[in-house]
Amino acid sequence: MGQKGKYEPLTQYLLNCGKNEVIITIEEISNIVLGGLPPWVYNPERSPWSMSMNPVGSMSKAWIDAGYVVKDYSSASVTFKKQK
Repeated sequence: MGQKGKYEPLTQYLLNCGKNEVIITIEEISNIVLGGLPPWVYNPERSPWSMSMNPVGSMSKAWIDAGYVVKDYSSASVTFKKQK
């Protein structure tokens, strides 16, 4: 399965949540995406959450396609905010 397919459930989750701001744990995201999150996601120096407006790969494209940006993140959770 291609990478777009792996993260498509996260896009759908955000599209269907109906909220302007969504706080979700890294564990929940790992359960949503197909096959879980890759190990490098847990490395703060390579955090995909900091790439919100400059999508490098399909992971950040997942929330951008849903109309969200990353407002804040920690080692435990990510806050997505709906773009205007």
